[in-house]
Amino acid sequence: MAYDRILVPVDGSAPSSAGLAQALRLCAPGTQVKLLHVLENPTYAYGAMDYALDYDELFAAQEVQGWKTLESAAAAAKKRKVKALPELVEARGRRVAEVIGREAERWKADLVVMGSHGRRGMTRVLLGSDAEAVVRSTRVPLLLTRAGKGIKVSRAANFRRIVVPLDGSATSKAGLAAAVQIASHSGATLQLVHVIDVAPGFHVPGGGSVLANIRSSLHKRGEQLLNEGIEIAHAEGVKAGSCLLQKSVGPAADAITAEARRWKADLIVIGTHGRRGLARALMGSDAELVVRQAETPVLLIHGRGKR
Repeated sequence: MAYDRILVPVDGSAPSSAGLAQALRLCAPGTQVKLLHVLENPTYAYGAMDYALDYDELFAAQEVQGWKTLESAAAAAKKRKVKALPELVEARGRRVAEVIGREAERWKADLVVMGSHGRRGMTRVLLGSDAEAVVRSTRVPLLLTRAGKGIKVSRAANFRRIVVPLDGSATSKAGLAAAVQIASHSGATLQLVHVIDVAPGFHVPGGGSVLANIRSSLHKRGEQLLNEGIEIAHAEGVKAGSCLLQKSVGPAADAITAEARRWKADLIVIGTHGRRGLARALMGSDAELVVRQAETPVLLIHGRGKR
């Protein structure tokens, strides 16, 4: 689908360049791109206890390097015939995630595209709890893409094979709605997945027969969710299949990314704050697992997002 206003944070790292390249491939004629470089306080970037550093000098050097980074990114955009607006913003003691979120809202972006494992501030944005912080700070969809050996990056303007985890929550439904919208414009096929935990971490009175009934109920509920999702996709003319996944150990993120690899997906779309398995997949340490393990970009959709 065509995005009108794409915000791309850049920091000069290889993953940041991968994020920019992904964003440029999504641009249609008339798409506006804003390149954002966040200038951190040297105290946060280099450490508050290093009194030997001249922070004014470091800040000035960071500013010069920041503009060089933006100019390089703008040149890459120009090669793709995309007009990009560079902007350097001072963090002023705020977390980089917060700055990005506020700029996305202020500029009325309809997509933020970021490369993972950027350096300094961007490292914290994309790993661990700050991946969640970016989502909390903006309702704009966030597309995370990785760079590195074995990582599959779509060379086409549109994604063609999209995995969509479902868990029955309102937020996972928001993820499905976004995926259907993307597929309806691009002709992509959806693979809807639901993860069942077949080894609950609690004692089940009554033994195996009760546990078997619980598993049966979970299977039926999962199949119902997947069938409902397929009906929603088909109603919009979108092709969709489904897969009911089981796990006995490990996070739901493991099952989701494994299915994406098996199915040769080029995008995973997930609604944030989903319950049960998705709650773990998108919050805390497992947010890092989804992005680190996925060999494709991951699009996070806020449950109350714009799209």
